[in-house]
Amino acid sequence: MPSPVPHSKTVILAGAGHAHLHVTAHARSLRRHGIRVLLLDPGHFWYSGLTTGMLAGQYAPETDTIDPEALAERHGAIFLRDRLTEIHPKTRTARLASGECLRYDALSLNLGSHIAPAFDGAEPHAIPVKPIASLLALRRRLELPEPPDSTPIRTIAVVGGGPTGCEVAGCLASLARRRNRTLAVDLFFKTPTVLPALPPNASRAMTRDLSRLGVRLHPNQEIRAAGEDGLVDARGTYWPSEIRINAAGLVAPPRIPGLPPPAEPTNGIPVHPSLQSTQDDHVFAVGDCAFFESRPLPKLGVHAVRQAPVLHHNLQALLAGQPLKPYHPQKRCLTILNTGDGRALLRYGPFSWYGRIPHTLKDRIDRRFLRRYQ
Repeated sequence: MPSPVPHSKTVILAGAGHAHLHVTAHARSLRRHGIRVLLLDPGHFWYSGLTTGMLAGQYAPETDTIDPEALAERHGAIFLRDRLTEIHPKTRTARLASGECLRYDALSLNLGSHIAPAFDGAEPHAIPVKPIASLLALRRRLELPEPPDSTPIRTIAVVGGGPTGCEVAGCLASLARRRNRTLAVDLFFKTPTVLPALPPNASRAMTRDLSRLGVRLHPNQEIRAAGEDGLVDARGTYWPSEIRINAAGLVAPPRIPGLPPPAEPTNGIPVHPSLQSTQDDHVFAVGDCAFFESRPLPKLGVHAVRQAPVLHHNLQALLAGQPLKPYHPQKRCLTILNTGDGRALLRYGPFSWYGRIPHTLKDRIDRRFLRRYQ
């Protein structure tokens, strides 16, 4: 292996997301071309693929985390426990939460997504499914004996009938069964069926599974507000619950000052197929915080994973003055939804399959991803 040449270029990776873990794990190949890699993140990476299984008690919390600092040290990158707060494109400098200002030759954003505050009172009175640490806190709360002087948890209300809401509701019901705990789980969604974006056979399979687990389904129920002890729907009906969970959909994180605001704030940073910002060729965006104007993509981890090698190539190509590659999204994505009871719903195009084998396949895929970086 040739010795690294002196560093003449700097790449800053803001956020330890799926794509940046890959680039960090290949930092030595960039070092050989005189490029040093700085990975910037405030803490541990939680892998979204195992999140609901962790919530259901199927996986230990430490199984679902990656230490980005250790990964950077192993592969010749520099790790900074900090957060990006502002970009100055003209000087190519990035300001951090600590006040430090860093110069970059290329900057990549892999900042994930947030849960939309889809109803009044969502932020103070409902637990968002992101950050993932909040779901771990909920699991631990449900696993502990109830203090005699506290209000017992008898009902949990989950808002959102998409993939995340269905997984969370099923996994909470499965956790309650696993811990022999009496717990009612209500799932509220404003559409006639759960998983409205998936084929009808997938929606029917999920409905059957959630009902079998004891989840109470509430279709055509648009939640308008949350309070300290319940929810209120569009008709003014009050639904009491000790805990409320917001799983009403993912949106891009807040805009980083220095980047032009997108036409729609919840979309994310507009990018070319090369993953470069449409406003600045030296800024890249990947994963949930990126927005492909020509073909908007669903916020799925698989896209960030597949964008990773393209990003790695394009960072080096940009700084070497070479042609960049486009990212070509796959037409069909494999989706496997875990309901926490040893079964899962697999969907690929029009095909769906519910059972134990899809769960086994999901477990193997997730563990293989984690082994690359843990």
